[in-house]
Parts: sequence; structure tokens; C-alpha cells
Amino acid sequence: MPRTLAAWGAAALVACASHDSPRPSAPRPTASTAATTAAPAPSAASAKPSANVSSEARHPTLLITDLKVLAQLEQRGLSLASVLGADATELSNRELAQLPRFAPLVRELEREVERAAAADKLAGVDVGRFSHRLFDRRFLRLAQARFVLAGVVNRPDRAPFDPESCGETRLIYRLAYALDAERASKLPMTLGVELQVPRGAAGCREAAARWLEPSSAAAAEARATWLLSEQGPLSPALSRLGSAKGRFVVNWQLVRWPATIRPDLGGHAEYLLRSFRADSAGALQPERLENTVDPRALGDARKRAELLAFLQQDAASIDAGTPLLPDSLLATRALSVTPRGLHRLANRPFTAALGPTAFADRDLSGGTFVKSNQGLLRRLDQLSCQGCHQARSVAGFHLLGEDAANVPAENALAVAVSPQVTADLPRRLRIAEQMLSGALPDFSAPLAEHGRAEGGYG
Repeated sequence: MPRTLAAWGAAALVACASHDSPRPSAPRPTASTAATTAAPAPSAASAKPSANVSSEARHPTLLITDLKVLAQLEQRGLSLASVLGADATELSNRELAQLPRFAPLVRELEREVERAAAADKLAGVDVGRFSHRLFDRRFLRLAQARFVLAGVVNRPDRAPFDPESCGETRLIYRLAYALDAERASKLPMTLGVELQVPRGAAGCREAAARWLEPSSAAAAEARATWLLSEQGPLSPALSRLGSAKGRFVVNWQLVRWPATIRPDLGGHAEYLLRSFRADSAGALQPERLENTVDPRALGDARKRAELLAFLQQDAASIDAGTPLLPDSLLATRALSVTPRGLHRLANRPFTAALGPTAFADRDLSGGTFVKSNQGLLRRLDQLSCQGCHQARSVAGFHLLGEDAANVPAENALAVAVSPQVTADLPRRLRIAEQMLSGALPDFSAPLAEHGRAEGGYG
């Protein structure tokens, strides 16, 4: 069965047939409110997910970046060490790199650094000798470094990419180090764990209801207790942390050129994007990147024809932003570059491979979001890893996490998430509420530049 919007809809219609009466509309919170808090609820007991759950007074949580809550979650089983199956609550990068499950990922990233150094003789970690600042691979095994939980993300909008799921729960970890009291910082590297949310007998209503936090769980410790409870969305019984369904994705700054080296752009940086999944033995091995083509591979006439045939056949899902390209067309690695986002051809693999007039002979005027040749190319580029991470992002990242109040201002972030995430939260909330009501969700998404209002132009 093709994993497209149509496939998800067919499964959802069967599962939700008994719950297709829409509930009365409730006041919609702002994106920031929906992201981190829950509206009042009668009691914790009444918030237990069931087919008869009432969500009139509450809205599903979409994003958790509160440092106190994240610290509690790490202590109670959501540290990267725990997710990887280690007995310890917290492990340093030196210890993580020795885990049989994690070691292949670390070795692959080290090889990436070696390849970058071999390809660019100006790249290195010694700032006195090298003008291109290469990622210091020692951080991957440093005893004073670790991956810190920076965010928990509810992604119901990911459901069409796997018809057996109700979306994904994502755990985002950011690399940080502390050599001593004065030499400590976070680095431009995140590791995401993407967990499939299983579909229940009643469709996705129960899964959506698990994100309705009770008002009684307002403090950080109480929130963590609820989120990890049998009723919550992070219940260990549901997370399937050891399952092959879990995907580990890495985004990190591989090399940076200072502005003195590239003054016309105010600097230059390259971010490597990789994806990993557990093999039969549980070890994390590289996998292909979703909806990301290798422009060089499309020089092969057969692959190019396969891509064009897919784009013709799945025009509706591409317009909605929910296609899933065949594995045979996908790359295993991608580089995104900054600054200048989607103005850089390196961040637009479909345009680079097909050319700017690839669809000039198509009539696309009837589309909802894609109405032109350039619009189609823009949609495809934004579906790729590098295109997505460079669309209205923070230097190639969409979630970097909050910084503590004691972090010096010159080394602290003002916002935890990108403008694209902020603009997309109302759409994700609408999908979650449609799941709660038993209705078939509308998963379609505007292009990132048009995200200020759903279907509008930003």
C-alpha cells in the first residue's frame, strides 16, 4: 500500500467511522499557548484517554521546551542513554559511544568528518592553521559532553507518511559540553529520535487524547509524571523505544567559514543531515533520507524517468505536501548550507537535478498550494531534508531548545524554535483536534513561506 495521504485516509475512515460527528468548536489558543501548556481540565482522572473522552476545555500539547520539565523527563527515562537501552539514567558521550547500539552511528559521523577534511585542505579544528572551521570529532567521545533533551514534539501531521500510525512523537537532543565551570556551552548539533505513534482500534482519537494534560499537573515534576504515566503520551509501553520503527536523525554543523573568509555572504556554514535505523541486532545503521534525491544520481536517465513518472502519478499528494518518494530515488546524506536559505541552489536538490523549467509544459493552475512550475519545484525542494531545514529556520535548525537564565547573553538563544515551526503549530493543532473529534484530518500544508496563515501568503 503506498504511504500517501490517500492511503492514510482510507485507513482512518474505517477506524473512525463510529466517531465522525464533529464536536462543537472551542476557542483556539495561540500557537505559543498550544505549544507548551494545557488548558484547564476537571481532573486528572477525567483526562484518561478513552473513546468517550471530552476535550471541550482542553487542547493537545504540541511542543515541550520547558527546561524544568525536560530535566524531569530525562531523569525518569527519556535521557538518550535510557532511550538507547542503557541501565544508567545519564551517560557521557564517551560512554554512549561504547554502546553496541550507538557505536555504529558514532563511527559513521566520524567518517563524515574525515571525508570533509580530505575534501577540503583548508578545513580543520586548529583555528591558527585552518581557515575553515571543521567540527571537532572529539566531542562525539568526550567524557565532558553529552546529548541533552532540548524538546519533545507532538507531530500528528506525520500520520499520512505511515498509514499504520497516528503520527510521531519526537525527542530532540542537543549536544552540550562542560569542561569546567566557565568553559561550557551547547553546540550546533542535534540528534532526533522519531517514534511512531501506534494506531488504536478506534483510530487516532485515543492517541490524540493522551496529549490533553490535566490542569492538576502544572508543576514540572507533576507534568513529567503525567506525561510518562499509563495515560500520558510518553508512556514507556507506547514509545516502543527498542523498535525498528524508531528513527534517529542527525543534523550538525560540519564546517564553518568565518565572515572574513566569505565576506560576500557574511560567512558560510554546511550542515550534514543523516538518518539511522536499528538493524536486526539493534545497532543503528544509515538509512535513506525521506523525500531527498541526490541530484547527481538523477543524471541516470532511468532514475530521472522514474522520478518524473512518480511526480505525475502523485500530483495530489505533492500539492498537499504529503508524498513519499520511492527508496530507489533517495540519497543517504544531504548537506544544507547557510546563509540565504532557499536562495542557495545547494538547498534545492530537485531544482538542481531537473532544472528551473522542468514542469513548464504542465497546467498546474488547479492546485490548492502548487499552481505553477516554480511552485512545484519549491514544494519538492521544501520536502527534501536540506530544503526543509533551510526554510524559515534558525541557521538550518527548527528546534534548538531554550537556554537557562544563567547563560551569558552573547551565547544564548532568544527563541527555542524556528519561525516555520511557530507558523505551523496552528495547523498541527487543527489536525490533533480533528483526530480528537473523530473526523478525517486535513493534512495538507502550505509552503513554508506561506505559513503565516493557513493557505495564505506570508
